[in-house]
Amino acid sequence: MAELEFIMEAPEHGRVVAFPSKSFVIGSAESCQLRFQTQLIGAEHAEIVKDMRGQWWVRDLLGTGAVAVNDAPVLDERLSPGDRLRVADIVLRVQDSGVNQHARTRSGDSVPVAPPPSKELAIETVIDSRYKIVKRIATGGMGQVYQAVHVELGKPLALKVMLPELSQDQEFVARFKREAIASSRIGQQNIIDISDFGRTPDGRFYFVMEFVDGKTLVRYRREGPFQFARVVHVGLQIARALAAAHSVNIVHRDLKPENVMLLQRPGQPDFVKVLDFGIAKVVNGAQTAAYTAIGTVVGTPQYMAPEQARGLPVDVRSDVYSLGLILHELIRGKPTFDGDSQVELMGKQVHEPAPPLVSPFGIVPRALEQIVMQMLAKEPSQRPASMEAVVNALEAVASTPTPTARTEPLSPVVAKSKAKTELLTNVAPLTPVPTRVQPATAVGQSAVDLAAIRPSRTPLIIAGLVLVVGALGVALWATRELQAAPKPVVTAPPAPVPVVEPAPPPASVVKIALETDPERAEVYEDDVLLGSTPLTLSRPLGTLASLRFEQRDYTPVSRKVRFESDTTVSIVLEKAKPAMKKPPPRPERTADDSELKDSPF
Repeated sequence: MAELEFIMEAPEHGRVVAFPSKSFVIGSAESCQLRFQTQLIGAEHAEIVKDMRGQWWVRDLLGTGAVAVNDAPVLDERLSPGDRLRVADIVLRVQDSGVNQHARTRSGDSVPVAPPPSKELAIETVIDSRYKIVKRIATGGMGQVYQAVHVELGKPLALKVMLPELSQDQEFVARFKREAIASSRIGQQNIIDISDFGRTPDGRFYFVMEFVDGKTLVRYRREGPFQFARVVHVGLQIARALAAAHSVNIVHRDLKPENVMLLQRPGQPDFVKVLDFGIAKVVNGAQTAAYTAIGTVVGTPQYMAPEQARGLPVDVRSDVYSLGLILHELIRGKPTFDGDSQVELMGKQVHEPAPPLVSPFGIVPRALEQIVMQMLAKEPSQRPASMEAVVNALEAVASTPTPTARTEPLSPVVAKSKAKTELLTNVAPLTPVPTRVQPATAVGQSAVDLAAIRPSRTPLIIAGLVLVVGALGVALWATRELQAAPKPVVTAPPAPVPVVEPAPPPASVVKIALETDPERAEVYEDDVLLGSTPLTLSRPLGTLASLRFEQRDYTPVSRKVRFESDTTVSIVLEKAKPAMKKPPPRPERTADDSELKDSPF
């Protein structure tokens, strides 16, 4: 077999690297024959070996699923010319040695084989005669995001332009189109809307999104931990967005604070938009192995599910785990796991349990703690089975009154002491046991206790004599009655032993679905925004809620709703009547305006 060499695709496009020997290691350690200094690569990550028959093989030395051949994770796989090898965030194309005549092939030397096109669009560039570039607002692993404006409508939009090497991958582009179309059809208000796609003049693939003016969740989290009500409010919106995506078989697979934006709209604080379904996977109802289209591990290690880190199949429960990490971080005010390298982070996701939930705002509500820790189970089978189950759990938390939380976090010393107290008080909840009134000689009391409470024997003797005399009298009376006429004797039942009944179980939870015509009306309760219709509320049985439905250009409607049974409440909103404007007062005629009486104005 001919000798082989690598041509790099990422992070340095076009660099050519020769195989230094018949057996070499790829990694970041100084001992590696092919050494790369990147964020994701391990010290000794992969080994390339030539066997006795002249065939080359690649082996994953870490076993984390971060080595792939032709986008399929491998542990031990043969290499052939044309194969695409990924080692963490290094992407190499295998080719016969000497194919690029103008490139030097000594290890470490590099020459661009084909210079990539410019990676940034100039301001004022007009794409497809419709979208004018205003400015670049972000750069990610797949390309750049630009603020643009529709030249005819004047509507602000966002354009995401793919990297040149991704735009040349026809399979990736076709796949991304399918997923973009599927995502755009979800139609959920908390998911960013995709409206168009095409190619730039230099051939790069792009797609058009709605432009949202907000800040990412990671920027808000830097301000400190969230209060519990805010955690639930934000978490519910994310969960509803993902539940809608899952309903059409789309798994996000890269959910993280950077992909969640919070918008501060009038009457809608912390309105969520979930971004970047760019590596989302259309699962078509079946589990599918992790797929990489950008030459890196699919997802972000700090928010990656254990099965994802191991290169195993992912499904909706992988998104459940990632959302659990976000909620855990918002409550604590710092990431669930941290490490010096991406490989270390992935190892912690696989093996290390999440730390206990402690908040500087007080004791974490038990129901919130339980659902978050369940979402962080290492085994997918132990997590909530669906995102809809997470929505229901968070709705129950939102409808449960909680003690008033502190508005300011505790000092570090007090918070640390409080954390120890919470760990002790939350070890094992006590189960209430029904209490019965027991006789004085109940089994289990000590002799000392009985002696201490034993009364004088004289009253007992007198009481016994009274009982004997009474019994003899009853017997004598019964005998006479039997002699007079044989009638059955009705014996009164013994007096029941007093029982202290256990407390009644808590009231069951009732769900009411709220619908309006037209949809997307804002629902308020005591001036607190609950969300937009269609909306489902969960409250204890018998709860009475005073709700107000508002939508622009429609007359607000107030309605009292009692939670007595699961049902649907439909509200029809009427168009608001335009306010009548008073005509301006007629100007007083003066002597100078006589010449204007024939003017048409």
